[in-house]
Amino acid sequence: MLVNETLAITLPEEWILALATMEGKQVTLGVRPENIVPGSGADKIQATVEVVEPLGSETLLHLRVGIQALVVKAGPDYKPSIGERINISFEMNKAHVFNTETGITII
Repeated sequence: MLVNETLAITLPEEWILALATMEGKQVTLGVRPENIVPGSGADKIQATVEVVEPLGSETLLHLRVGIQALVVKAGPDYKPSIGERINISFEMNKAHVFNTETGITII
């Protein structure tokens, strides 16, 4: 599990061995905005909507989870209200993990 001040994310089982050498060290989870999904997945995380940017073919959502700011690419018809709490999840099969100190990709 990856944990910080505001998030606890269950890791895919195949990541456990790859991250074993990083136990107790800082890592950075990298997830592209298009791989953060509103309202689905196993690890539903509550986020607060701060900005909604309708761009025609997509909507960018600027969210906050505790101290963490996130941007989500959603469909053009998905337009939550500012201040609304929504569930999000990460497509972990498209995520990456980096050594925070060196920037080297671990996964």
